[in-house]
Amino acid sequence: MALQHSQVQSACICEALAICVADNMKEDARKMVLTMVDMERSYLTADVFRDIISQNGAVDGAEQPGMLRTLSGVILSWELDGMPCM
Repeated sequence: MALQHSQVQSACICEALAICVADNMKEDARKMVLTMVDMERSYLTADVFRDIISQNGAVDGAEQPGMLRTLSGVILSWELDGMPCM
């Protein structure tokens, strides 16, 4: 059975529409993956805090491990239970 011209034209339109929808979904997925990668990249790890502590403990070139300062410059000391106190 031969397809009529209008049926062929309708099939081509449907195929073009499906390709367009698939391309839009592909672009949306790409944007979502890039967003997720950026979110993962922005996570703070334990190494970040270790670096902060090691850099914060250096006073006049002398290393004082475990010493922390607040943003206002107050030095925190460590209690036996591991919690900082002023």
